[in-house]
Amino acid sequence: MDERIFLLVDAGNSAVKAQFWRYPGGAQRFFREESAPSLSGPIERIDNAELSVDRLVSAWRAQLQDNLNTLDPKQVQIELVWVSVGPVRARDLIAQAYRTLTDRDPAQPWTGRLRQMLPWRQQYFENAYHDPAQLGADRWVSGLGLAALGVMQPGEFHLVVSAGTATTFDLLYQRDSETSMFMGGWIIPGIRLMHEGLRQGTRQLDYGLSEAGSWGVSIPRDSQTAIEQGIALAQTALIDRIHGTHVLTRLWLHGGCAGQWTRFYQHSGQSVIALSQRQDLAFIGLLAAAA
Repeated sequence: MDERIFLLVDAGNSAVKAQFWRYPGGAQRFFREESAPSLSGPIERIDNAELSVDRLVSAWRAQLQDNLNTLDPKQVQIELVWVSVGPVRARDLIAQAYRTLTDRDPAQPWTGRLRQMLPWRQQYFENAYHDPAQLGADRWVSGLGLAALGVMQPGEFHLVVSAGTATTFDLLYQRDSETSMFMGGWIIPGIRLMHEGLRQGTRQLDYGLSEAGSWGVSIPRDSQTAIEQGIALAQTALIDRIHGTHVLTRLWLHGGCAGQWTRFYQHSGQSVIALSQRQDLAFIGLLAAAA
């Protein structure tokens, strides 16, 4: 019986996220039997500034022992399936940590593709980008994860929002029963980049972002509220524009700033489309790529 253990890694600009997965019968059986799968164990997040081989190996060993009862990683087949869009240093540390953990060389990180087959659904996930190699691989695998879930119906547009160092908005279209399309998307600075840009570039606007936010007034009349509402609208107003040209069925949100982005969305007056937070989209996409 095919019972590989997958180490799924999403290495971004700010942090490395990892999750282990195991299912008797292999990945394709998992997708055939689960309508909305959740992967094994928690998502482990380590900021890039704290990365080291020892830190990664220690975290991965703990996950294996606590969630998969695997005491000796070198005695089982652990396959690294990963995407890396962050610093080269982070990519090198991940590769070395995998060698230390398993005594095996890692596969190359996953990249954007022109087409990916989803054999368990008898579907294709196709890329409308002019140059697929130019598309960030993290955006590709997150879209692939949504397609693999099988939640889109023919004729529907869904939007995948990644709230991280940058905020990306990727439009997916279920063309028919056989084809899901990655149509393209939009990129803006993330919440932290917007805020840090104001604080660093404008001395008189050195204000923090409050947890609750100031949403009770329609026109801000103090700098704190002006910044909070300005960033909130900058992050969310694009949704209304996209919805006006492509009627959106649902938003799918993930990323390190997802909680704050959700609050912005709920209070900005743009929240006319249902929002689902799904932090494992990239991991499901990596699993689908490996299936």
